[in-house]
Amino acid sequence: MRTLIILSVAICIGLLSCTKENAPSPKSVSVPLTLVGSWHVVSDTSHSVWIATASNPTGNYVSVYTGKESDHYNFSSSGIFDLNEASAVSSGTYSLKDSALTLNYVNSSWQESSTYQLVKLTDHSAVLVAGSASPGGPSWHVITLAK
Repeated sequence: MRTLIILSVAICIGLLSCTKENAPSPKSVSVPLTLVGSWHVVSDTSHSVWIATASNPTGNYVSVYTGKESDHYNFSSSGIFDLNEASAVSSGTYSLKDSALTLNYVNSSWQESSTYQLVKLTDHSAVLVAGSASPGGPSWHVITLAK
């Protein structure tokens, strides 16, 4: 188990330490046109690794949500999107620069802005990844979508 935690931390640090200079160049694709449309939520995974405590001896938190038939993200060509996932229904704007997708929306009663890396994009699937590092440890969020 300790090896798994160390491996997870090493992978996350490696992913978070990449800069644009040493990251591989994305293939030339028409990202805005390909992203436009309705995408079904396949899964939505959050994973955090932090310092182990008595109440959480592994220091891990993993939440995996499997999308239902009605769960979707819908991206319009005008930079507006709406989402319906679990009990969350929201809408807002999005922008896409290179492979960075920024979503701006109201979530319940507060405004939120999230930036994801579009790490996979085909005609039928997309994977969005957001990661962060804090003094307590790294965390990441992965959304898998399908048309």
